[in-house]
Amino acid sequence: MGQITTCSNCGGYISDDVAIPPSPTPSLWRTWQAPDAQEYTRIGTLVSDAQSTLFQIEEQITEMQTKLSELLQKQKAMEQILSHHKSFLSPIRRLPAEILTYIFFLCLPVSTERSSFSIKRAPLLLTRVCTAWKDFAYSSQHLWASLTISKAIHPSIVESWLSHAKSSPLSIRMKLRRTGRVILAWPATSKAIQYCDRWKELDFFPASASILSRFGSVRHRLWWLEKLSLDIINDHIEPIDIFEFSPRLRHVNLKSVIKPSRLYLPWSQLETLEILVGGMPHLLAILDLSINIVNLTLHSSKNEILDQSSLGPFILHRLISLKVLMPCDIQNLCAKIRCPKLKSLEILTSASSLESPQLSAFLASSPLLERLTIQYHKPGYFPDLVSCLSAVPTLSILELDMCWEAVDCTSTVLEEMVCLQGGGGCLLPALEELSVQGPELDGDFLAKMILFRNEGTIGGLQVSPLKRLRLYTSPQLPLLHADHEELDRFFNAIKCGKPLLIAPFVVMYELREHISTCHIYCNLSY
Repeated sequence: MGQITTCSNCGGYISDDVAIPPSPTPSLWRTWQAPDAQEYTRIGTLVSDAQSTLFQIEEQITEMQTKLSELLQKQKAMEQILSHHKSFLSPIRRLPAEILTYIFFLCLPVSTERSSFSIKRAPLLLTRVCTAWKDFAYSSQHLWASLTISKAIHPSIVESWLSHAKSSPLSIRMKLRRTGRVILAWPATSKAIQYCDRWKELDFFPASASILSRFGSVRHRLWWLEKLSLDIINDHIEPIDIFEFSPRLRHVNLKSVIKPSRLYLPWSQLETLEILVGGMPHLLAILDLSINIVNLTLHSSKNEILDQSSLGPFILHRLISLKVLMPCDIQNLCAKIRCPKLKSLEILTSASSLESPQLSAFLASSPLLERLTIQYHKPGYFPDLVSCLSAVPTLSILELDMCWEAVDCTSTVLEEMVCLQGGGGCLLPALEELSVQGPELDGDFLAKMILFRNEGTIGGLQVSPLKRLRLYTSPQLPLLHADHEELDRFFNAIKCGKPLLIAPFVVMYELREHISTCHIYCNLSY
């Protein structure tokens, strides 16, 4: 039957001569017959030898299992050592402290709507990686300079958080949408108020009378406050004066309609203002106080026409950037304000406003205007933009964000940019950058416009060649309304005029045949 041979010195496994023997009594299988004397002897010998061999096998298996278990433990320990020491060679360990701090700063959540006190988000998440990162995160005071309170939290946690910020200016956001949450979160809020002399930004939503009445202690202590965002619930009886003395306040965002007579702010020192307009008198009353505004954004939640007002007209001498994001008619607004230093204008309004003489007159009164963005997404009737664009010959950047059906509207603009009806030059002679988002454009119109403007003069008028062309269409639409030959002409025009073409990668990949043929310079945006 053989045996398992081991070394007499070390006990190590040498050879395995075990062979499974055949049955000495095959005739007894599947019978009830008893073995005779000879068969009984042969069976006894087989059982004795088999038991001895089985014992050797079991003994060897136990020894091998013990050795295997030891090897597995050593394997696990070696893997851990290898993993740990590989991490010692990681490039991140050689990063200067300033770069690692910046990486940590980039890990901070972009959204400020959720509470900061989550172990699944930075900076608390960074403290759970290793002891070194924990110490480094706690010593990086800028990681703790921003705080969002959106639910009840123990005041000691807020105090610990702000203590890590040390002397850094603080950005405090209070997003308490329910009255119950305001009450439960007040202990944490009151702890944050103790640090109000270091507030740099404050975003409060919603600000009710019951909660703002508790902010009296911050009055005359907002020395570092630069940005303020408020959504005030209209349940206030007394004026709000806690922000009146804020010597550094420059940026204000009012997300609800509130009269300036009820909200005391240092209006004359503001430079950036974003407001929800509640009517022409409300707007003009604010503009009358905000004489040094540089950037102004106007919103409206209603489709009502801005009513006329006896106030004004107002000249905003320092205004450089204006955004009018109001779906209602703004003709009265355009008639009431003048911005002689305006350089950038973004409009989202009605078709009648875009075609109105008031808008054309407003544009004509802004001789320094360089960038104009027009948004119009209503299907059906599309406004004629030629009249308002004719009022800004100095415009160098035009951005059209239109409904995908507005093909005729944009085609008319492109045609007039080559030659105005009746002669006398072309539309927007100083234009260097054109961006069209929404409708597919006529390839021939675009090619003609690029080639004509590249010559430098149109109808005796000096024109600027197009330097940058951005095209964004709906995913269901092609980039251009053109057949194969028209596409070739368009890309040949791109090659000759050499404007930088910017378009979605997927769209340009579909047109790769024309691109490779024309050898154009193309910047692909995703």
